[in-house]
Amino acid sequence: MTTDRFMTNTAIRTMLLGVREIVGENGLKTILNRAGIPVRADDLPPNNLDISEVKISDCAKYENAIRDIYGERGARAILFNVGIAQALAGIEENSELAEATLKAFEGMENTECIRIVLATAAAGVSEQIGTEIIVSEDGDAFFYEDTVCNLSLIHISEPTRPY
Repeated sequence: MTTDRFMTNTAIRTMLLGVREIVGENGLKTILNRAGIPVRADDLPPNNLDISEVKISDCAKYENAIRDIYGERGARAILFNVGIAQALAGIEENSELAEATLKAFEGMENTECIRIVLATAAAGVSEQIGTEIIVSEDGDAFFYEDTVCNLSLIHISEPTRPY
């Protein structure tokens, strides 16, 4: 059995910034209250790698709260958009790093950029939530897998630049 792990402040902050972007301040407060997550919507954790008081299991409570409040179809749309908003919040919170990364990728092939981004993301996520992410390739597809979570295999193919 896997033990519950605590998330870093940065991980929980970017998750909640993404939620707030999609459902607003009051929606975020409602979700946090419903889920019982020990964070206040008006006092998000700082952008650092210190360990927060939020556990990985709290993320399941947070997703369940979104499903309870918005229904299955609404939750699916919200969580999809939250993922995009969360990524953008992470980029905004670390804009200098994002700009340096884009500059470093100039002239590189899409596949190589994706390979580097996935490897970097895997290392960062592994550190932030105390898990082990494995990135592998098969032909023109990439696989991003959290070895601790049985719902985390992501298949990425046909790489294109979003910018």
